[in-house]
Amino acid sequence: MKVVIPFLLILAGLAGLIAMGVSQGGIPELQVSELTSGEFDGRVVKVHAMLESVESELRPLKFTITDKTNPELRIPVTYDASKPDTFTVGYELAVEGTFDPTTGLFDAEHVYTKCP
Repeated sequence: MKVVIPFLLILAGLAGLIAMGVSQGGIPELQVSELTSGEFDGRVVKVHAMLESVESELRPLKFTITDKTNPELRIPVTYDASKPDTFTVGYELAVEGTFDPTTGLFDAEHVYTKCP
């Protein structure tokens, strides 16, 4: 009996960790070309792209991203937070949030920049 209780506690802890990992790891990672397919409209996604231009550095930050392999594919993004430190035109970044196909606008909850 002394061995069974600790074993059950460890098993329950592992089950909890697995459940948390599954629920938090479900954000699809896409390219701009995949986002415009319509399959992920309204869902939280992470999009990897290039920063093409910055229209406004005031909050909300407004900028445009392009597909890494097809720069013709562009999406405007709004981000209601401070500009990241390495936020530079021409650099790679990732935005996490939702895409609204009716407005063509991506509403970012997080912006991740890569170091140059």
